[in-house]
Amino acid sequence: MSRTHAARPFRPASAGFVTPITYFYPVYFAVLLVHREMRDEHKCAAKYGSAWAQYKALVPYRIIPYVY
Repeated sequence: MSRTHAARPFRPASAGFVTPITYFYPVYFAVLLVHREMRDEHKCAAKYGSAWAQYKALVPYRIIPYVY
């Protein structure tokens, strides 16, 4: 007696991590965040001067502690 198996459902490539579209938002968000940090750094250095340098000495990481 043969057993009948249900057909496997069709899964297009865009349904998982196969396509680069999956990574678009995280990469876009990371670029946006780093660019904003660079702009803020420049504006705060111009506005606060030596006080900003002191702050940077106390807080060495910009976005992720011990990474960046």
